[in-house]
Amino acid sequence: HADAPIFAGGDIASIDGHPRPKAGVFAVMAGMTLWLNLRATLRGEKLVTYWPQVSFLGLLNLGDGSCIASKGTLAMHAEWLWALKDWIDRRWMWNYSEGLPEMPTAGTGAAPGSAVALAAGQRATALLRQTAMRCGGCGAKVGASTLTQAMRRVETFIPRQPLNKKAEVMLGAGDDAAVVDFLDGGRRISTVQTIDFFRSFVDDPFLFGQVAAFHA
Repeated sequence: HADAPIFAGGDIASIDGHPRPKAGVFAVMAGMTLWLNLRATLRGEKLVTYWPQVSFLGLLNLGDGSCIASKGTLAMHAEWLWALKDWIDRRWMWNYSEGLPEMPTAGTGAAPGSAVALAAGQRATALLRQTAMRCGGCGAKVGASTLTQAMRRVETFIPRQPLNKKAEVMLGAGDDAAVVDFLDGGRRISTVQTIDFFRSFVDDPFLFGQVAAFHA
C-alpha cells in the first residue's frame, strides 16, 4: 500500500514473475536492497529496484575431503572444491566475529544494545561474550548426531509400517523440510517434518511452538 509500504525478503517473500527456490542465498543477496529501501522510505527518497539472481553456487561437503559443486544445470566433483567451500565458510563466520565493523556510539553513554544487555545482568553479558555466532537462521540446523538421537526416541511413537510398505516422502525430497505419509493401521497420516529449528528463547514449550508455527 502506498501509504504503508510493506517490505519483505528471504523465505517469507515470493516475487511475482520471478519464482525462486527458498534458499538462504536469495535472502542474503536481497538484504542490501532491503536496507536501502528501508532507509529510502524513512528519508522520503526513491526506492531501489531489486532483480533476484537466476542461479547460485551450491557446495556440498561429502565428508571425505572432497566436495560437489552445482550451479544451474552444471555440476562437478573435486577435492579442491572442499578447500574453496572451507574458505568461503570461514570467511563468512569471520564477518560475524572478528570482522564486524566498529559501531559508532553517540555521546558518552553505552549503545542501546549494550544498555539492554547490562540491564539483564552479568550472566547475560557473559553469555553474549562467549557466543561467537548468535544467528538463529543458518546456525539453527540440527546436527546429524543430535537429529539421530532425537529420531531414535521418536521411533517409539511412529506406528510400525507393514513389511510391503514404508513411509513416503510426498513433497520436499532432498530439502530440509518434507511432507511424509505413513500408515497407522489402515489410516494414512501426513506429517510435516523439518530439520530447521529456532533456538528456544522462552521457557513455555507451547508458546515456543506457536512462534515456530507462525514463522513456518
